[in-house]
Amino acid sequence: MLGKKKKHLVSNSTTIPEIWAFNKKVITESLAAKGHGLKIMSSKFKMPLILEEEFFKTIDMGKALGFDYKDKELNHKEVISHQPSWKSPKRGEFKINCDASFQLRSGKAGVGVIIRDYKGSAIAVSSPVLCCSSVEMLEAQACLEGIQLAIDIGVSGVIIESDAASVIQLLSDQTVPRTELGAIIHTSLALGASVNLLSYVAVRREANSVAHGIAQHALSLDSPVVWIEEMPLDIARLVRGDSPTSVCSF
Repeated sequence: MLGKKKKHLVSNSTTIPEIWAFNKKVITESLAAKGHGLKIMSSKFKMPLILEEEFFKTIDMGKALGFDYKDKELNHKEVISHQPSWKSPKRGEFKINCDASFQLRSGKAGVGVIIRDYKGSAIAVSSPVLCCSSVEMLEAQACLEGIQLAIDIGVSGVIIESDAASVIQLLSDQTVPRTELGAIIHTSLALGASVNLLSYVAVRREANSVAHGIAQHALSLDSPVVWIEEMPLDIARLVRGDSPTSVCSF
């Protein structure tokens, strides 16, 4: 966990580069501590997906922590956006775009996540998924990956965007199905409070194109990768073409 002083520094930073500037070592240590043998290669960090718990085990854990799914006085408001392209968040907020990709012929699947600040500065995660029973579960896993990444790097005041409207609806309504999907939804809701999750937004595919590209990139990977300072050229080009500024590395 981050020390109190460094937590204060993170919470009072308004851009991704500011966070990296004085927290790179702490963030690296935090990722490594959670990574189960995490290896560092230049600016690329391998980070495993959060393993989902069985549904009833997670529900019991949530209840023990005082998490009540029956309370419908929600802090999270669903917004269905018809914006044709990605729109930057307000200063001091962070937008997390999530997507999943599935290759029918090979059976491979992957998720892609990108976190951007109001300037468009970015950090991205590309993660292969070994097994998943439905596309909807993949999309939910992508949202969970985004929330976990926000926790690991210490950002707060986040907006989750995805073109998976059904998953966004479940998260926004805090509806937890009694299925495997419910385990992922539950974990996302439980973790969302720690990053001051402002809203879940369903967007058109055009406004989620970078996350889609990152998810497709995951199909060629053997293990998850986090890009902090540099990104592959194809991903960097997507970010530049989609962001209000040209900033995609620090």
